[in-house]
Amino acid sequence: MACLLAAGGGSLSSPLLAQAAAPQAQEEPSIEPRLSAPLPELTIEADTPVTRAQEPGTNTPQAAAEAAAADPAQVDLLARKLGELKVRMQQLDLLSEQLADLAGVPPESYQFGHRDGQGGPLIELEPLSLSDLQHMVNVFEQELDARSDHLAVLEARLFDLVAAHELTPSRMPVDGYRYRSSSYGPRFDPITKRRSFHEGIDFAAPQGTPILAAAGGVVRDARRFRGYGNMVEIDHGDGLVTRYAHAARLLVKPGQVVARGQEIATVGSTGRSTGPHLHFEVLVAGQPADPRLYLSGAGNALSQALAQLD
Repeated sequence: MACLLAAGGGSLSSPLLAQAAAPQAQEEPSIEPRLSAPLPELTIEADTPVTRAQEPGTNTPQAAAEAAAADPAQVDLLARKLGELKVRMQQLDLLSEQLADLAGVPPESYQFGHRDGQGGPLIELEPLSLSDLQHMVNVFEQELDARSDHLAVLEARLFDLVAAHELTPSRMPVDGYRYRSSSYGPRFDPITKRRSFHEGIDFAAPQGTPILAAAGGVVRDARRFRGYGNMVEIDHGDGLVTRYAHAARLLVKPGQVVARGQEIATVGSTGRSTGPHLHFEVLVAGQPADPRLYLSGAGNALSQALAQLD
């Protein structure tokens, strides 16, 4: 080797030797994936904040943009419609309370205005969009439908009560003459002066005063009876019958349907009587009952309200 170096002038001028002296570079395997199509570019907007997912259509940036771009006339129209729905809802709530009170429905079953307790920290949101306003309108309309259903139930209940009221002899049979010349129960007979039992109420009134049906029903009898004189009997159903005695004239016939407050006869003094008056009786299942229990209207709110219409 020394001879070779000496012969070569002390330098590695041979290409082979230079190649041998240089370190061998190893080829590294390629890790680039082989794809048939290029990957799409992935971009991230720098000004888009990362937030938690929001429900669609409720105060998202898209909804805010929609609200900004919405026609002001449409927004104003929906806002006014919301206000009108709220007013209607309050009116229905008030009407429901009044009707339920008349119908005797418990208050807890119609307290629509009551709301369960709510609260929490205030976190303001973006302005409402058109879709948000429309959603609120739809919610109010659903609540109005619920109230309408409730009113329908109250209407049916009131219809039953009114029907029962029409067939209950609670109307005064003589207008303007509430003086009872003789009440129901024990009394001294006006003719014999002995103690007796009076099965009705006597209303003193001038001859010819209209006698009115205390309730609607069907005329069961209309003729002259011993002791009663000219008398009308009206069947109100469920074993309830009223009698109107000592009449001067009878204006109805058996089988005729009469309405509450309809004139059926005129005051007179026929039969066993000392002067013009109306003898009024109420029978329940054929037995006499105190008419005052019916003419008083039982004191409930519905009877008092309907009595004002008589």
